[in-house]
Amino acid sequence: MLKRLGVGVRHVASLARNPSFAKVEASDLRVFESICGRNYVKTTDIDSYKTDWTKAFRGDPACVLLPSCAEEVSAILAHCARRRIAVVPQAGNTGLVGGSVPLYDEVVLSIRRINKHFEFDDVSGIMSCDAGMILEELDNRISPYG
Repeated sequence: MLKRLGVGVRHVASLARNPSFAKVEASDLRVFESICGRNYVKTTDIDSYKTDWTKAFRGDPACVLLPSCAEEVSAILAHCARRRIAVVPQAGNTGLVGGSVPLYDEVVLSIRRINKHFEFDDVSGIMSCDAGMILEELDNRISPYG
């Protein structure tokens, strides 16, 4: 997609930050901690969230949030909307075009912890699961069915 926009990988960093978005403040971190819990609001040890698996794209998020359910995601998004804080959703971070990598000081909203629900109907072949379930785990769960 970046190529279609005429933007190469090395030029992404030269894009200007949108000044209409607010910067994350200490008060925002406290709100996020009240939603997710202190252990699930990260500002350090977040290198794996800053880059995609190809290592072609790299950003510098203000923080990484790891909600455990849809209600927490909703509360986070409501707060970010009120404060005009930019959010980058992130799942497995395995994309090839850098769409889940923050460019500036956005909040990374990782759904990795939303991975408990799994149902598979072996008659219809229909499966449902939480958004944070990784493909390897899905494969392990359905492999007994052939």
